[in-house]
Amino acid sequence: MASSSSISSEVTPPWLELPREMTTTILQKLGAIEILTTAEKVCTTWRSLCQEAAMWQSIDMRNEGNLWEMPYDLEKMCRHAVDRSQGQLIDINIEYFGSDELLLYISQRCPQLRRLRLVLCYGVTGEGVAEAVKNLPLLEELHLYYTYIDNEAIEAVVFQCQPWGNLGKLCFERIKDLRRPHDSTDDYGFDAEIHDYETSGDDYITGYSDIDMVSDYGDYLEFSGGSMSSVSSYEYEDELLVDWE
Repeated sequence: MASSSSISSEVTPPWLELPREMTTTILQKLGAIEILTTAEKVCTTWRSLCQEAAMWQSIDMRNEGNLWEMPYDLEKMCRHAVDRSQGQLIDINIEYFGSDELLLYISQRCPQLRRLRLVLCYGVTGEGVAEAVKNLPLLEELHLYYTYIDNEAIEAVVFQCQPWGNLGKLCFERIKDLRRPHDSTDDYGFDAEIHDYETSGDDYITGYSDIDMVSDYGDYLEFSGGSMSSVSSYEYEDELLVDWE
């Protein structure tokens, strides 16, 4: 009679019986960071799937934003994910890190990119975005959240993206209430009072919200040249032994 240990060793894990397409869809829900650091190390089947270019048509580099304690170099990890896409990348989301050099790297290798989303990417400039867009003829969506970009860069981006040719008309049609700089605000539904901040001795400036304080800090990082990207000098040769520290 076979022992219980030998029987259990012959049982195939249930996740290995799933169709490859379904497994790929499930793994993509994890995000690129978890795939590279955890999921692909579970078994050889998952490792094989994670090597396929189809897995990386969409790259989600979401993270909690605590980069000071992040044990990985996210920019190096993002470049590796882009390389795995073999030029098939269509959609990418980058949060809390990034640089103009990274955007250029992505745009030069992924001409099929259709959607680019940047969230709190203080190391990215408007010039960097405009330069990257030149290499992305199929780009349809550009989402920027708390990422600095000036008017000149916006104009350059719109000029490069032909599908956005009617951007001004589309924006105009969506405007419901337009207030010009010197229009009266007497009937305005929100507080439009101008406060005297210089005389305030409180810890938080009167009239400023938490969002304002965060935005000011972001501007400080932007104009002082500060960067929240993690730095790593670790080099690896064997892909199977990748350590993102």
